[in-house]
Amino acid sequence: MEEVLLLYSGGLDSMLSACYLAARGYHVNLIHFDNGSSTGTEMIIKGAKRLEERFGSEKITYLGIVPIVGVIRCFHKIKNLKCSDILETYGNTTISQYQCLACRSAMYWYAAMIALEKGIPTIAEGARKSQQFVIEQPPMMKEYEKFLSSQGLTLLTPVYHLDDDYERICQLERFRMEPIAYEGKCLLGHYLEEDHPVDEEIIDGTVKIFQETILPKMNQLANSEIEKGIIRNLEYHQKKVKWH
Repeated sequence: MEEVLLLYSGGLDSMLSACYLAARGYHVNLIHFDNGSSTGTEMIIKGAKRLEERFGSEKITYLGIVPIVGVIRCFHKIKNLKCSDILETYGNTTISQYQCLACRSAMYWYAAMIALEKGIPTIAEGARKSQQFVIEQPPMMKEYEKFLSSQGLTLLTPVYHLDDDYERICQLERFRMEPIAYEGKCLLGHYLEEDHPVDEEIIDGTVKIFQETILPKMNQLANSEIEKGIIRNLEYHQKKVKWH
């Protein structure tokens, strides 16, 4: 049975992604990343347990929660720049999308390092294009896919083209999963709304920030023996992940 590491938020998208992957014959390892700015962690654990109970531990295993605040801080390379300097150097983005970019990039870096340490060849997540996050639009998804490929890993996005929220509920019910979200609430990032929708200018600016400030740091950390040692010494628990 092929192993996959799923970035598990506790929301309906990552829950449905776990169902799809388990149904396709994968052994799904659920990992949640705590950015230090979210509430409701205890609910995430409950949702993961529901998936384990529905499919059995031979198909879905909950690994735990990993704190990623330190890595996120490494990626905030433009945090002290003036807005005018950011605009001139990188182009446009929004505060919310920049926060999401740093956070999701840290998740991908950590997921890649954990997958390599555990010998898991594939990473998956519940991104959906329709959710109006810049990090889930095709240009940024391609950037994350390229980073994983550079580490010898592949990316799966089982619900990426699912546009209809009602269909998502129907699909979960077909898997005999009650469509209740167990997702924590992030206090920093936010999707772009109708009055400020995703546009090419924001996408281009966000991608440039990633390519020129975050990706080099991701590659640097990926080659760091110190960082690899931290990953090797992660101790997984059912409720959270502790450091030795």
